[in-house]
Amino acid sequence: MCVCVSVCRRPIDLLTVKKNIELGVTRTTAEFQRDVMLMFVNSIMYNKSSHFVHKMAQQMQQEGLQHVQVSQHYLHNHIMSGNSC
Repeated sequence: MCVCVSVCRRPIDLLTVKKNIELGVTRTTAEFQRDVMLMFVNSIMYNKSSHFVHKMAQQMQQEGLQHVQVSQHYLHNHIMSGNSC
């Protein structure tokens, strides 16, 4: 068992995210977003603030949140205007 388990209550990595999608454990985009954001939070908590992994996780988390917000804004406007795909 990884040391991360003692720091992170729900350890998760990209391979686990992929496996959960393939097995049907992760079924929605909201669940996918939750798992990816959890991965970033775990990385930020586990690594010292001076470590490049900590800094990259913060940057990737911010960029991921921005993409989610843009997507939600687009979908909200698209649905509210009555446009279909």
